[in-house]
Amino acid sequence: MKTSYAIATALVCAMGAASVTHADMMTNGDFETGDLTGWTVTNWNGGSNGGTPVLIYDIDGAGPLADSYAMKCSAYKTAGTHGGIRLMQTVTLDAGVEYSLDLDWSIYAGNSNSSGGRFRIIIDDEAIASYERGAVSGGASYYGELDATFTPTESRDYLVGVEITRKYAATGVYQYVDNFTMVPAPGTLALMGIAGLTGCRRRRA
Repeated sequence: MKTSYAIATALVCAMGAASVTHADMMTNGDFETGDLTGWTVTNWNGGSNGGTPVLIYDIDGAGPLADSYAMKCSAYKTAGTHGGIRLMQTVTLDAGVEYSLDLDWSIYAGNSNSSGGRFRIIIDDEAIASYERGAVSGGASYYGELDATFTPTESRDYLVGVEITRKYAATGVYQYVDNFTMVPAPGTLALMGIAGLTGCRRRRA
């Protein structure tokens, strides 16, 4: 009887740990509120963003994802250096835990241009992943995914988000972002699950 109880307790602890650690750290990362709830928008490095509406959009073209809410902007700067927008939020992270970050991006070029834009995943003021699309053709759409991992060295609040920039004037080139997620990496989840089991056993002792 004691053995059965111990197994049941361990399973409950493991399920509890998994349910917590699998949770997405980002607020409204899929923009399904229909607005920018949870996000703070700022122009970055002297650039402009052409407005940041949230609207229904097909973020992966012919891919498997259905049309859904996404953030749209038109990042630009006319000085030949990158400028545009940062879309950020505060997330509390634990030291030593590896986190996986992922987002879907898209570009629609209303006109041909030398730059479709640059997408960077930002933590505090550091870019941990970057993709830049060069020349784009008028009437064409482009799609992709950007991912990264990050392991904080201290437990505290971090500013996490995406930076969208271009080096040229706005000419009907638009950038979209959707499905921004941040979760503990799979290997970390396993270790945290073991730690959860150990904690449960100690509490029973």
